[in-house]
Amino acid sequence: MLSFKHTSIILFFLFIQVNSVSSKSMKVDSVVIHQFQTPILKSKNINNVFQIEIKTIGFKDPVLLQSVEIEINGTDIKNDIELVEVYFTEDKPFLHDGFHFGGTDNISRKLQIDGKQKLNEGTNNFWVSFKLKEQANILNNLSANCLSLKIDGKEIIPEIVSPTIPKKLGIALRKHNDDGINTFRIPGLATTNNGTLIAVYDIRKNSATDLQEDIDVGMNRSTDGGKTWEPIKVIMDMGEWGDLSNIE
Repeated sequence: MLSFKHTSIILFFLFIQVNSVSSKSMKVDSVVIHQFQTPILKSKNINNVFQIEIKTIGFKDPVLLQSVEIEINGTDIKNDIELVEVYFTEDKPFLHDGFHFGGTDNISRKLQIDGKQKLNEGTNNFWVSFKLKEQANILNNLSANCLSLKIDGKEIIPEIVSPTIPKKLGIALRKHNDDGINTFRIPGLATTNNGTLIAVYDIRKNSATDLQEDIDVGMNRSTDGGKTWEPIKVIMDMGEWGDLSNIE
């Protein structure tokens, strides 16, 4: 059985080991690419295409990410892509409120995004994002991968842990705060006999909450297979909400 003295010595030894690792100059431990099978949407400024996860050891003399080399494949990349950008979210495992690393609108099959970002000790997440042109053809597809990174002047080839899958294009028909509306929920989609697409959804004007609230039903129509859509129409006004009614 360990005494308090022995336990203290062991804990002190472990502290010295951990502290000695952290106090060393920073070096890159691994660089891994994570792909996601999600569509790339028109009318959306940021679309997550893939994640670059950089892990480092040590915190002294932080290393600097200077560039990301990207390869893009697809049906018509010059006419579909408006902007390619890279964002940094520190150790957060999602693309939200990230720091802008760099970007380019000079779209080609191989391109380089330059920037300057000091890395933190531990996990550093970077995200490659596409913004599509308004005339992008949603019948096309796109895919992308990271060929290399430059960190402190050294080229690093990342490890690919998931396959590069072609991503479908689509349209973000309704988004948070479009037309001053807080939330669109409970979507439905139908096709008429003549091929017209009809999209319907809740219009939740003030918040995402259920009744009682100011909620109507909206609709958009497309007569060209979803390439373009008519403006929003309110097809069902649910009436008063402050004095209840609104139909539960």
